[in-house]
Amino acid sequence: RKPNNASSSSMINGVSVHITPIVSLNMYQNRWTIKARVTSKSDVRTWSNARGEGSLFSVELLDSSETDIKATFFKEAVEQFYALLQVN
Repeated sequence: RKPNNASSSSMINGVSVHITPIVSLNMYQNRWTIKARVTSKSDVRTWSNARGEGSLFSVELLDSSETDIKATFFKEAVEQFYALLQVN
């Protein structure tokens, strides 16, 4: 078993992809790929205020080292990913 912060590679659609463990993510990285299981998913919520309107939903993700992270999707990403991301 690799240490929790060890990077790995995975084949996705026939292409080798560098997988970053959740524990290794930081705010200075702008290109990364994680491999995780969706452990929970919120309903879509909408908002409207003086700055605009839109929708959002959140998921909690768990990787193979049992590290979790919460991700929130906004506006166009809601339409793109809500049906795609399923619990388990």
